[in-house]
Amino acid sequence: MTLSLPIDPEANEFINRNQLALILGLVLDQQVSMEKAFSSPYVLTQRLGHDLDARELAGYDPDAYRSVADVTDAESLRLVREYKQQMKAAAKAKSAGD
Repeated sequence: MTLSLPIDPEANEFINRNQLALILGLVLDQQVSMEKAFSSPYVLTQRLGHDLDARELAGYDPDAYRSVADVTDAESLRLVREYKQQMKAAAKAKSAGD
């Protein structure tokens, strides 16, 4: 069965081929508008740069400081900067090893 929702066509296609995306949309639909709920898994995939992985999402640390949205004071700014530096170093090490 194919779902056709009033959302971005690529997001529609994504929830039709990815069961985890559909489940996430159903869960999010309880919290936000339907359009936002069912578009969010596709947006998340775009931001991650790869398909969704349940283990990766389950391992996400909600207390981690990863973006400017997490900055509330000087300490959180320090933590975000530290995280960004770690990610840059990891990416650099990975590209050096390829």
